[in-house]
Amino acid sequence: MNPFSLLRKPAWEHKDAARRAAAVAGEEHPDLIARLPDLARNDPDPAVRLAAVRRIDDLSLLGDRSRNDDAATVREAARQRYIQRLLDARVPEPERERVLAVEEDGEILATLAQQAPEATLRRLALERVQRPGLLAERCVTDPDPALRRWLLDRIEDIPTLERIAERARKSDKLLSRTARERVQAARLAAGDPAATAERALAICEELDTLRRSVAADAAERREVLAAEWDTLRPRLDEAMARRVMGYFSALDAALAPPAPELPLPEPAPEAAAEPPPAPREPDTALAALLAELEARAARLGPRDLEALERRWLARLRQVEPLLPEEHAQAARFRAQATALHHQFEEKARRRQAALDTLPERVAQLEAAVSAGHLAAARDLEHGLQADTRLLGEQVPRALRRRIGEAGRELATLGRWQHWSDNKARLRLIEEAEAVPGAGLHPDAVAAKVKELQAEWQQLDDAGGREAGAHPLTGRFRSACHRAIAPARPYFEKRRELRGARREEIEAFLAELEPRLADELPIRDLLTLRRQIIDQLRLTDELEPGARREVGRRLRAAMERASAGIARCEGEAEVAKRKLLANLRRDLMHAELDAALPLARQAQAAWKTLPRAARKVDDALWKELRELVDPWFTQADARQREQQAAQTASADEARAILAELSALADADAATLAQAESRLAGLQARWRALADAQVETAERAPVNGRRPERGPRRSPPRSTLDERAFDRAVARVREAVARVAEARRGEELRLLFQAGALVDAAEALARGEIEARREALQMQFDAFALAGDAKAALQTRLRAALDPADTDAADAAAQARARAEELTVLAELALERDSPAGARELRRRIQIERLSRRLAGEDTGDELRSLLLRYVGLSQVPPACRAALSARWQALL
Repeated sequence: MNPFSLLRKPAWEHKDAARRAAAVAGEEHPDLIARLPDLARNDPDPAVRLAAVRRIDDLSLLGDRSRNDDAATVREAARQRYIQRLLDARVPEPERERVLAVEEDGEILATLAQQAPEATLRRLALERVQRPGLLAERCVTDPDPALRRWLLDRIEDIPTLERIAERARKSDKLLSRTARERVQAARLAAGDPAATAERALAICEELDTLRRSVAADAAERREVLAAEWDTLRPRLDEAMARRVMGYFSALDAALAPPAPELPLPEPAPEAAAEPPPAPREPDTALAALLAELEARAARLGPRDLEALERRWLARLRQVEPLLPEEHAQAARFRAQATALHHQFEEKARRRQAALDTLPERVAQLEAAVSAGHLAAARDLEHGLQADTRLLGEQVPRALRRRIGEAGRELATLGRWQHWSDNKARLRLIEEAEAVPGAGLHPDAVAAKVKELQAEWQQLDDAGGREAGAHPLTGRFRSACHRAIAPARPYFEKRRELRGARREEIEAFLAELEPRLADELPIRDLLTLRRQIIDQLRLTDELEPGARREVGRRLRAAMERASAGIARCEGEAEVAKRKLLANLRRDLMHAELDAALPLARQAQAAWKTLPRAARKVDDALWKELRELVDPWFTQADARQREQQAAQTASADEARAILAELSALADADAATLAQAESRLAGLQARWRALADAQVETAERAPVNGRRPERGPRRSPPRSTLDERAFDRAVARVREAVARVAEARRGEELRLLFQAGALVDAAEALARGEIEARREALQMQFDAFALAGDAKAALQTRLRAALDPADTDAADAAAQARARAEELTVLAELALERDSPAGARELRRRIQIERLSRRLAGEDTGDELRSLLLRYVGLSQVPPACRAALSARWQALL
């Protein structure tokens, strides 16, 4: 023991801030541990407060220092320590919850929400976080399913719910389904048409399922769906309403009970039900047994517990069935009894373990006593006494006798050790009293006194005494004080010189600390390292006790300076090697479209990084070029191919447009075959457009990856679709004109041929023979279709070879049919009929409407009507002339 230690203040109370900081950082004295909170709050030096904060475990104090300390370094250290303690599972959870409940720092709450090991702490942090993005992220990535469901309930934004549903589609299907259901419900509540229609179709499917299965709750479920449908129906069109109501009708038909074929038998009268047992009060005997168990739990033994359990079971059988209160009492009884059984089993295991090891430890005690190891023998004796109290009567008599004999021998050995220690202590006192007259150097005097003090302390430790408890301790300390007194002026002067040197080094360290904390250039770091080496050479002039601490701090500062130098030299190399490694990994399996943006990003990132050593930087640049140059070469080749393909595509598109233009200007014979050529040209155009779209999808614009932002529209071809559509429209218009001209010509020929036959019918019998051949030649000159020519040929023959029959009735029918066909033609062309035909027109319209409602085809094509009209025979000439004027107007 240092004789001057009792005269000095503790190091943590020293006026030198550096010594206080060193003591606070390294010493373990109980008084220091008790004063750490006060030092962290009130010490004037930031270094001392920083050292105290790094050793404090109190969360409240750490939170206070992280917010209110004057020094930024102390606040940052307290903040890191505070977060570390909040995340430490060894800290009691209730304490962390209490501190977290009043925390206001959003960053700390976000950190706890993501990294806290307990789900309750993460939830407590998330309850106070106001960052929607973090809530959405934790809703998908948090490991606790219940917490993910709770987070989903807090999110109301529909796009966020949609993203959660998509991200959790494979990892958490229940969460994904719940999110989609909430999105659907929100859209339904907002009146979204698509969501409403989707829900209506879902109702149809559920109604169809109920119809097929006819479950027991089908009627109740049908009512629920009907109520929901009533809220959705006003938003949907009539077609969907009819569809859903059809499903309801089908379900109602399936649920309707079938009519009985035979009269049902009369139900037999039910037997009178037994009267329910009269209610009773909770059994007081059970409550008394439970109270007895709880009151005697600390004093019960295994046999007493078994007897109490037998009484409990017997009473339970008497009062069954149990009331709810009695069930709760039974659960409490079983829990208490089970806990007592576990305690008995644990105590029995400890007793058996102590009993199994008892012979071995008795032998160890006897060996320690025989070898004269007093301290070890006393420790063994204390342990055996505790086991003897635990085992009680289970300790064998032979072992109990051996323990007693070893104890007596140990007491004798203790007395002998006491006498021997007294002689040794007297010798040490005599040696301490002889030191002043030995003429030793002050350092040798101090070393001799320390040696004597160490031997004295060994005697105290061997005898199991506390420091200063022996009666000779005061005399020994007085002798040591007298021995060291002549050397004290020497030590004081040397201490003063060493103190001055220590102050110089401390001032240098205090100046050095903020400089090392900054990001200095390498030139300043080299100068600092040279200064630190000079100060290390001067540490030989310090006190031995302070030499190690100061040297450690200087070496730590030099290591920091060297680390800064290495950092400046190596940061660039590390960053560039990391960039190359990431680029190599990303390009390993990448396609050209993905590789080009990666290569350009790597080049841009390379320019932002500082240079490493010249040789290293040149080698790394060579590696980068070897990685990216092949991809740029491929990109250039592909760009040339794309340009060539675009040129060919543009030429092909111009050729197609030119062919379409030529086809639109072609003659009628060519336009008659225009559909096949038009289909081929359209197929060529579509293939050309699809090829361009495929190329645009495969290759990003300018070989660059598109920037993040709003979703882009799908790529389109660069062809002039409007020009193509106009060219196709021109061709179709030309084809339509030709077809319309051909159709008009055909109708005119048909009408002219009919007029010729009308003229033949109007001839007198004497004129027929004279004009037969001319009429036939004129008729044959008409280029009519087969059906038209056949119909008119029959009529012409009848006109040229009239029969001697009374055709009054046939003429009336033919006239009515001719007028009807004329009105039908006027209806087909939406032309007005004369006043005399309005009644006929109204009747025909009614008939057409009836046929249409019956599902018949009512379409009357003008050619068909004209063909039937000109094919009618026996129409009176006056009627034919009147109707021909109306047909002429139509045509």
